[in-house]
Amino acid sequence: MWALILFSVCMTVALLFLLLICIGVSVLKEKVKQNVRNHYQTFMPLSNGTEAELKQLDLIQRDFRCCGLINGYQDWGEKIPVSCLCSVDKKPLNVLILVKVQYFYFAIISLKKMMRMKN
Repeated sequence: MWALILFSVCMTVALLFLLLICIGVSVLKEKVKQNVRNHYQTFMPLSNGTEAELKQLDLIQRDFRCCGLINGYQDWGEKIPVSCLCSVDKKPLNVLILVKVQYFYFAIISLKKMMRMKN
């Protein structure tokens, strides 16, 4: 009987912990999206970024099959990278559209890397 009570208590604690994480993710989602937008808008057109930032953007664009932040390839100005070139069947998207809950972890890791590179 004591094992069942212990199991129930542990499961309840785990459930509460997971609920807190889910609430935190949903609250921080918009903040992360805004931080990413603000960070990259500081060097619009995007080709004005540092070499490290350009590599990070190129990686994101390749992984998500997208181009630019808001206006697609036009965000890059004169120097459009190879990662923006895509076949006709793949419609380019904006990076910010793709920052969803399943990519939340990736966005946070990318943001941390960018902040470390900046410092």
